[in-house]
Amino acid sequence: YEIPKRDWSSDVCSSDLPVSSQSSTIERAAFVRPASANEEERTVDLVIASENPVGGYVLRCSPDAVQIGQAPIPVMLDHASSVDRMAGRLIEYRFENGLIVGQAQFKDAPAAEMGWQLARSGCAVSVRAIPLDVVSHSADCDLVRSWRLAHAALVPEGADTVCLTRSTEDRKSTRLNSSHVSESRMPS
Repeated sequence: YEIPKRDWSSDVCSSDLPVSSQSSTIERAAFVRPASANEEERTVDLVIASENPVGGYVLRCSPDAVQIGQAPIPVMLDHASSVDRMAGRLIEYRFENGLIVGQAQFKDAPAAEMGWQLARSGCAVSVRAIPLDVVSHSADCDLVRSWRLAHAALVPEGADTVCLTRSTEDRKSTRLNSSHVSESRMPS
């Protein structure tokens, strides 16, 4: 398609239009660059999991529920477990009121440039969880009391609406690397 150049200043925004009772739904999305994006370090904070019910499961998001191994947790472009779809890795994580927030870095992975562009623009995030202990929670969903974090994925539309790139305050987090896990502070 070719779009002719013109003056867009006189165009009407959809929010300026009156909504009639007979009109169909108007869907709009606006993404802004997350304030947590650090251009120099190529890092951004991601909400990678919450305790919201999704797909018939509730993931407990607390330090005693989530197993995170010694190896770096990959950040993928999608849930395909293919090395060429790896965009980055989580370098820190923390638990906040039923959420897991991770700082992702996009530097030396095969799809780092594409992942960085998606994350710094603002996108949805999804998690691959390996359930270890599941119990019945309600008629509609099961509670995953213990699970292993396999990877986080950048997705166009996530099933859990709170899992996004985001801004965060300085909070206590745990730094991840291939040799050990230690306590550190998030940068301001």
